[in-house]
Amino acid sequence: MFSDTKSLKSPCRFVLLRHEMPPHEPRDSHFDLFMQWEDKLKAWVFDRAIGDQMYLSATQNNDHRLAYLNYEGEVSGNRGNVHRVLAGIVEWLQFDLNFVKVVLYPEESAYRIELEMTRTDNPTPSSHLQPGTQVVEVDRTGPLGDLWSVKVTELRRLPMPSDNESIKP
Repeated sequence: MFSDTKSLKSPCRFVLLRHEMPPHEPRDSHFDLFMQWEDKLKAWVFDRAIGDQMYLSATQNNDHRLAYLNYEGEVSGNRGNVHRVLAGIVEWLQFDLNFVKVVLYPEESAYRIELEMTRTDNPTPSSHLQPGTQVVEVDRTGPLGDLWSVKVTELRRLPMPSDNESIKP
């Protein structure tokens, strides 16, 4: 069970990669979110980028090697290439088999992104959608795992010291 987030050694890292697929692949280009959990990366595949107060669908992928935290370039086996969109620190607030709550702190950014992810057969139930929300279906083809409903519960700019204040460690 993954519910004991206190046992994680801090800090944990995350990376959001844009995975450009080659023309021969049946799956479209997508975003891979990798979040460090001990000596591996927990992975989810998104068909679009994470944004403000959005509801998204994601598919859980197999765990990946920590090397993907720093990797950009061609993916082995002629599976396209990846480039970094965001990277930084992830704070695990809750993690079990059916629910994940994390806060992402991107590097070189003054933002805090909070995500709630729930395993589901219906990734975007209409009762949870705000008026005007676009629903994007996930391509379920390929060797991916369970479907998850993802809500960006907070995207806010963190306070920054004024130009006259020094930044204290």
